[in-house]
Amino acid sequence: GLYPDFVFSLSVDKVQSILCKYFYR
Repeated sequence: GLYPDFVFSLSVDKVQSILCKYFYR
């Protein structure tokens, strides 16, 4: 896509971190 692969990985990592905090709160 338009964004590099590592940028996508960082974005996914942040999303997963937020989801983990929400689900395991």
